Amino acid sequence: MIIHYKEDISKYKLEFQRELQYTSEYSFIPLKIKRDISHHSTNQDSYLLQTPLLFSPYGIQTKENKKRTIDISFMNKRNDDNLSQFLKILQTIYKIVSKKYSKRYRVNTFLKDTIFNECLRIKVNQELLIYDQNKHLLDDISSFSYGWFLINLHGLWRSDKELWFQWYLVQAKIIEPIRVQGYLFLDDEEHQKYSDESPEDSIDPQPNKPIINDDKYSKMLKMGVPQEAIELQRRIDSKIPPPPPILLKSSDPTSTREGPRKITASDLKSVVLKKATNEVKTKIRVSDDQMGFFEPPSLDAIQMMLQNLKPIK
Repeated sequence: MIIHYKEDISKYKLEFQRELQYTSEYSFIPLKIKRDISHHSTNQDSYLLQTPLLFSPYGIQTKENKKRTIDISFMNKRNDDNLSQFLKILQTIYKIVSKKYSKRYRVNTFLKDTIFNECLRIKVNQELLIYDQNKHLLDDISSFSYGWFLINLHGLWRSDKELWFQWYLVQAKIIEPIRVQGYLFLDDEEHQKYSDESPEDSIDPQPNKPIINDDKYSKMLKMGVPQEAIELQRRIDSKIPPPPPILLKSSDPTSTREGPRKITASDLKSVVLKKATNEVKTKIRVSDDQMGFFEPPSLDAIQMMLQNLKPIK
C-alpha cells in the first residue's frame, strides 16, 4: 500500500481506468499505481506515495467553495538529497501520463515554480488524519510547517483538450513543538533553595498590617452581633495603627529615664521671688445669706508675716 520515497519506482506501473463523465464539459480518468506483475505481486490495491520531510508554507487553505488544499514545497532540496529523489518519482509519473495523452491533450504539470521552489498542490478531505511526531492527533496543519505526507494520485480531470492531475492527501505527520501537561522539573537542592519557604524567609507584603484573628469575628457573629458591625470592626482592625508618641529624653545627664522632666528641690532654689511690701492685704467677705468668700494671702505676704514673728521667752 505504501511506496516509500527511497524505493525504485520502476517496480511499479501506472494503470489507467475507464473514463467517467461528470458533466458535458468535464470527465475523470481514475488512476492506480500498482506493483508491476513481473515482480510477482498479487496486491491489486492502489499504492500511496510516502514523501520525505517537506515544507508547507501556507498550511491547509480553505477556498470560497469550501474546498481545502495544501501546498507542499521542495524548499529544503539543497539540504536533503531525499527530496531530489522523490522529485524524480513525481517527474517520472508526469512523463508517463504525458507520453500517453500529449498527442490529444495538453497535459498540465502538477509541479509549480514558486518563491518556495517547486510546489505540489494537493486536495484535502474533511476526514484527514493529522499526527505530530509523537503520534498525537492534531486538528490542523499550520503555516510554515515541516512534515511527512501520504499522498494518492486519484486520477486526471479532462476538459476539452486539457488534462489536470488530481492528488489527495491521505495522512500527514507534522513536526510540532513539544506540548506537555503537568509539572516535569527534576527538583534538586538548587530548586529547593528557592521553592521551600520558612517563616523567617517569607516576605510580608504589608509588614505594618496588624494580625487579624478570624476567630474574633466568628465569636462576634455567634453572640448575635450584626454582620454590618462585624465588617466595620474588621475594617477598623485592618487599618495600620498610628505610631506611638515620641518620648523626650531628660536634660539631666544622670537621668536614665525618658519622659517629661519632674521639678526637683534644686530647681526650687533657683526661683527668684518678688520683694514683699509691709502691708498685708486680706479681704474677707461675709454675708448672712451665704457662706463667706475667703481670698488667701499671697506667698509674699506669708513670708513677710513669718519674718515679723518674735520668739517667745
